[in-house]
Amino acid sequence: MTPFRKAGMDMKKRYGRTMLRYVAKGCLATLACVITLLLVDAGLLLSGKAILARRNIRSRSAVRGADWRILCVGESTTALGGDHSYPACLERQLNRQLSPQRCAVVNGGVPGTSSGPIVRRLEAQLDEFKPDVLAVMMGVNDGEHELTPFMGQPLDDSRHWTRKLRVVRLARLAAGTFGFAKIRLRAEGARVKRGTADWHYESGRALQEQRLYAEAIAEFRKVLAIQPKHKKAAGQIAASELEMERDNTREWPGSEDREAMHDLPKDASLWEAAWLSHGQRQHDAGHYDDAILSYFRVISRTSPTCDVSQALATLATKGGSPKLGDGYEASFMALGLLVDSCLCSHRKADAHLILENLSSTYPHNPNIARLMYTFYARQGSDRDAARWQAEAQHRSHQSKGRPATQDNFGRLCTIAHQRHIPVVFVQYPARAADDLKAMVSPVACGRIGYVSNEEPFRSIVLEGRQEEVFSDMFAGDFGHCTDLGNSMLASNIATVVLAHLSETEKYRPQP
Repeated sequence: MTPFRKAGMDMKKRYGRTMLRYVAKGCLATLACVITLLLVDAGLLLSGKAILARRNIRSRSAVRGADWRILCVGESTTALGGDHSYPACLERQLNRQLSPQRCAVVNGGVPGTSSGPIVRRLEAQLDEFKPDVLAVMMGVNDGEHELTPFMGQPLDDSRHWTRKLRVVRLARLAAGTFGFAKIRLRAEGARVKRGTADWHYESGRALQEQRLYAEAIAEFRKVLAIQPKHKKAAGQIAASELEMERDNTREWPGSEDREAMHDLPKDASLWEAAWLSHGQRQHDAGHYDDAILSYFRVISRTSPTCDVSQALATLATKGGSPKLGDGYEASFMALGLLVDSCLCSHRKADAHLILENLSSTYPHNPNIARLMYTFYARQGSDRDAARWQAEAQHRSHQSKGRPATQDNFGRLCTIAHQRHIPVVFVQYPARAADDLKAMVSPVACGRIGYVSNEEPFRSIVLEGRQEEVFSDMFAGDFGHCTDLGNSMLASNIATVVLAHLSETEKYRPQP
């Protein structure tokens, strides 16, 4: 072996041993980091369990002797805040309105959880606290696209194991706290700056969806003022003007009905909402035939020239079935109200024929099955009611593409309904309740209510004052609430909770 070759081999061995030492040190450092990460995560888990155990002890002592018990379940948006969390604010507001009766609100929120664990813990919580009302705000941590905010990107639905670590969640929360996410309009995932042509265009589209055509046209004209060649805006102006003309040429009820519209589906046009309101007024006054004709207008989208018997016969025929497509919520609400008016006016046979026709026309629609269940339950036919309740659940499970979040909502409704506990579904701040209703309605059972928190949160966020109501913006369009935000949440929820409590015999409001 030549001296040069021997020297090269010695150098290779020397550098090889050095490289192995560096690799070994790197592996040990990586292993140490992973072990440290897991230990910190385990520490956060144990500390969280200790905090929750302490909170449960305080909750058990608080509910003793209370006249009313409210259980609030959810994620960190429910759990965090201490004495200024929304459950704590809700308790103070309810006690002011129910005095001298005492109300205890249990904070059952768990930070970082999702809808699955919430439902799995629910039965034990209901058995322990025995609430009169259950308030639920959950789903944002599931990452389902059905809970996409009214503005902003779809939630991240990554299932990588690192994202489930509490350390990673804490780091992401800190990042959201110290750097507010840019507020985005619902622009199909695009970031939109306030005041630009795209911003006004998306605002116009949102107004169109609410059937506010005059306001939508004003927004589209602002787009053309910025970009005169914006073809989509010009087309939307024409479409909005056409819809306005259609509404103006239809027969309208009295002005008092147009002014009294409330608790009506947002997909209803002003014309549909006016006739729904008119029908409700006529029903309350005992004018059931007039109410039925009002609801028939909404279902058929025409002004009827026939009497009540002919209108009901039309709906009972195959060709007279309503088209449950656009305006679905308005049509379905009108159907339910029409059946109610039929029962009150002793037209049970007509209502039965209409529902049977709808069931055969839409054999996979769970909402139609639920209407059948309600019909038979009101007639006292327990066997038929149970059959249609099972059919409604079957149709819901057969619906395509149903996410796990919706299944969890359905399980929660079933658990509460078995214990005869009304459920109040709370939408997240700055979001309307429409998306929540669309998810819950196919699987809902029992007494339920909805809380929309779109306002005043949305206006505050769009004005750039989100720091007043949110301590961070982890969801893009909302985040964990400040003391003021939690108080606003509690005010919206208290209205719906009091409505449920007022239906019970032991309700005695402050004189």
